[in-house]
Amino acid sequence: PSKFPPLATLNPQRHNLPLPLTPFIGREEWMAEWCELLRKTSLRLLTLLGFGGMGKTRVALHLAELCADDFHHGVWWVDLEEARTADEMFNRLAHHLSLHLQPQAAVKAQVLTFLRERKKLLVLDNMEQIVDGAAGVSELLNATRDLKCLVTSRRPLELQLEHIVEVPPLPGSDAEALFLERARARKPGFAITADNAADVSELCRRLEGVPLAIELAASRMIGMVPREVLQRLDQQFQLLQTRAPDL
Repeated sequence: PSKFPPLATLNPQRHNLPLPLTPFIGREEWMAEWCELLRKTSLRLLTLLGFGGMGKTRVALHLAELCADDFHHGVWWVDLEEARTADEMFNRLAHHLSLHLQPQAAVKAQVLTFLRERKKLLVLDNMEQIVDGAAGVSELLNATRDLKCLVTSRRPLELQLEHIVEVPPLPGSDAEALFLERARARKPGFAITADNAADVSELCRRLEGVPLAIELAASRMIGMVPREVLQRLDQQFQLLQTRAPDL
């Protein structure tokens, strides 16, 4: 026991990252490139841009995990799906940072004071619906020196400090690996074989490498085979749907 190395786990006192429910698949080269961007001293704001279902949230979570050791005061996840204004964004920040708020001072002022001297990475997930979100992020960055923000959004914030990367579709091999992993989660005996390999490949191509669409198609492996899903893709808005509350 005295020689056993410490476990390579994130210190829970330096992050509040949600536990991933599924393995991260693919995009290794892009992840390495985006990690290097986050580590640049000159970069303060990195926006992961893409439409719904492209996997921005999952990419942001994995990026935060990979870069956690680069931030002395940790990485902090802020879910903004329910926020609509910058004030609500600051309320969510206070909640996720577990601040003990004083009733006599504004929440925004207390959040900015807390963050002013800290080297943190804030992951601001789902920014697109916050009407004055850009102004809120600008206040965060202007009031701090070492703070960085990693944002996921369907549209850019249009700030001067913003560095934008578009989250691309999964390439063929990664898309097929995701299909296989999610199909096995629903049907453990599922495998890509000589009989269905071409159908899986064509299915992923037709779905343009969009992770959410691939997951929904893979969920149909209960009671269907890849060729049947492929043949019914002209009905995709009836076929590619789910009752799962987290998809």
